[in-house]
Amino acid sequence: MGQDIRDESKDFSDEGYGPIPKKFKGQCDNELDPTFKCNRKLIGARFFYKGFAKEIEAANKTFPKKPILRDMQGHGTHTLSIAAGNVVPISGSMLFKFLGLDNAKIRGGSSRARVVAYKAIWPEVITEEEDERGLGTFGTLIDGLAAIEAAISDGVDIINLSMGLASLEDENHKPMTEPRQYYFKEPLCIASFHAMTNGVLIVASSGNSGPTPSTATNISPWILTVGASTLDREFTCYVSLGNHQKIRATRYIDAPSDDKFYPIITGADARVVGADLTNA
Repeated sequence: MGQDIRDESKDFSDEGYGPIPKKFKGQCDNELDPTFKCNRKLIGARFFYKGFAKEIEAANKTFPKKPILRDMQGHGTHTLSIAAGNVVPISGSMLFKFLGLDNAKIRGGSSRARVVAYKAIWPEVITEEEDERGLGTFGTLIDGLAAIEAAISDGVDIINLSMGLASLEDENHKPMTEPRQYYFKEPLCIASFHAMTNGVLIVASSGNSGPTPSTATNISPWILTVGASTLDREFTCYVSLGNHQKIRATRYIDAPSDDKFYPIITGADARVVGADLTNA
C-alpha cells in the first residue's frame, strides 16, 4: 500500500497460479488505463486521491484528470516485490554482474502470496522544484485511511504499509507527547487497530530517520513495525597502492579496470559544489 505498480513486471506474473481466492472482494481500477492488467497474482489494484486533489487545489495546482495505477517511478513496484514478488532470475543484470551475483535469483518475502496494489501516494504530481519549496507531501492522510479501509473490506490478510503519513499532532495542531494521546488520537493508529480487530495485520516501516531517539514511526503495539539493520555479508575489494601495498575495502560496484594508478584524495576534495566540508 502506497504507490503504483508495473503490472508487466515478472515479479507479478501469474504463471503457475490457480484461481483467485473467492474471499477476495476487491477490483482492478483500470477504466482510465485499459492497458493495465490485473491477473491471478496481482489480483487487484485501486487508487485514492480525492483528499490530495483538494489539498493541492489550495496551492493552485490541478490533479490529473486521468489518475493511473501504472508505476512511473519504481517505488511501488520495488516495495511490493520485496513483500511478495515472484522468484525471478536476474541473469544479465549489469548491476548484479558488478556485485558478482550474476545468474542468481531474487524473490519477495512471501513469493507465492497474491498481491493487491493500493495507490494513495502521488509523487508524479509534484515537480522537483515544488518538492524543494515544501509542497512535496505526495499524498494525504485521508487517502491513506481510505486505502486501509478498502483493503479491510476487500478481504486482504496483510497490509504492507509503504507510506509515512502518520500525524504527530492533535486536532489543535499541538504535539502528541504521551502514548495515550498517540494511540487514541493518531488516525493511523486508529485505522490499524480497526484492521487488527478484523484479523488484518499491518506491517509498516519505522521510517527513514534515525538513529537518534524518538525518530521511529508506526509504533502502535498492534502494528508489526520493521526497521533497517545491517547486512550479514559484505562486498569487498582491494585498493592497490603504488608501493604495492593492498588495503581491503568495501565496494558497491567495480569500475572497469584500465591498469592505471590514480592519486588518493579526501572526501573533502571530491565534494560537490556548495557542499559543506563536514558532510563531504
